[in-house]
Amino acid sequence: MLGPATLMKRSAWILFAIFASSNLAAQQKDVSAVDPTYRVTVVNGYGSGNFHAGDTVHVFANATSTDSVFAGWGASIKAIRFDDGREWHTTFVMLGTDMSVYAGFQPLVAGAPASEQIRGRDVMKPVWYAIPPKPRGIIIACHGTNGSGQTWFTNPEGRQFTRDAVANGFGCRRDGCGGSHHRRSERRPESCAG
Repeated sequence: MLGPATLMKRSAWILFAIFASSNLAAQQKDVSAVDPTYRVTVVNGYGSGNFHAGDTVHVFANATSTDSVFAGWGASIKAIRFDDGREWHTTFVMLGTDMSVYAGFQPLVAGAPASEQIRGRDVMKPVWYAIPPKPRGIIIACHGTNGSGQTWFTNPEGRQFTRDAVANGFGCRRDGCGGSHHRRSERRPESCAG
């Protein structure tokens, strides 16, 4: 059996725990009422979540398919100002309301990549190109590094650059080095220079 002093100490601790718990719950209610969170839903991308007004929100567009290019960001709230709405990853400052933001894509209707062999001085050289109708200009990448111009059409960064250029009216041409089969210790054929 517990003595009166022990019972009073335990009762005091129990009362303190109840008071602290109810006080903490009241504080949490007050905080959520004063600083509520708002929902961002990202369509065709990533970054959905709950945010406080004034937070910087990062959003990312989905990877583009081979027949489209990223066109820009839009929002259900006209007051949203994207840091750079033309970039696949951007930010904006959260407003005090739920909203949706969406990544827009446009079809790549012309300028599908093609390739052919052209005659260099000594050897046939591969050339890859994507030219839209009535191009505003042609972007030509030349190199003599025993590499391949094909990477501009096959690796993710090069492919995206080429698709964006074509979507904006620029043609792209990438030359391969006709000497890419030579060992490094051998002299490159003149057809690979520049």
